[in-house]
Amino acid sequence: MKTILYILLFNISAISFAQDPILFDTDWFLMELIVDGANVNIPNNGEIGNVPLDFMQFGLSTQPCNLLNMEIGDLTNSDFTIISAVILEFNCSFPETYDFEEVYFMDFFHFNMMGLTFNYVLEIGANDTRMLTITNTEGDIAIYGNAALSVDDNLVSKVSIYPNPVKDKLLLSSKTALGNIKIKTFNIEGKLLGTQNVVFKKETSIDVSGLSSGIYFLEIEDGTGKTEVKKLIKE
Repeated sequence: MKTILYILLFNISAISFAQDPILFDTDWFLMELIVDGANVNIPNNGEIGNVPLDFMQFGLSTQPCNLLNMEIGDLTNSDFTIISAVILEFNCSFPETYDFEEVYFMDFFHFNMMGLTFNYVLEIGANDTRMLTITNTEGDIAIYGNAALSVDDNLVSKVSIYPNPVKDKLLLSSKTALGNIKIKTFNIEGKLLGTQNVVFKKETSIDVSGLSSGIYFLEIEDGTGKTEVKKLIKE
């Protein structure tokens, strides 16, 4: 994995914000990016592997390959405003890198349109699983977790769940057959609610009708022991 460069671009006097320390103390990695209602493919191509996100007191940086540094202000426990932004370019030349960064930097963060406010939600799940959901003014969503999930290292990162929010039946799909998988359901407090063993042939479903409305976490484990955590919203 290439070395991640964090460069402090802003020299600003100290300001007191109402901040959750978890936001700054956690190493965040992009898990899902949803723009215009569609999941955006996160490449794993030698230039992009894991996509980190780093919060500083007055700044925010993220680096798929090139580095996007943003100055933030008006940071509260639910939102922040991007005041200014700059892209630091490295030797990134793959077409899929360019396509992804155009969507991530331009369509989601709108780095060339300053003064926009982004909403964020912090959630703590099982085994200190942390999730950060950032929503822009157009309703696009970026979901980050506190574990690096590379496609090469984690087979179940290919699993998608839908619909989400869900009422009764949750569908799980993958482009490849994963064989026997184990699905554990945790509530927002991290309590294990149940475990299911499922034979996964590209698509399967589980019954969630017995869950009360709220937020849950699914820990999906494949036959090799690799796991991924998905956030589930039950209507």
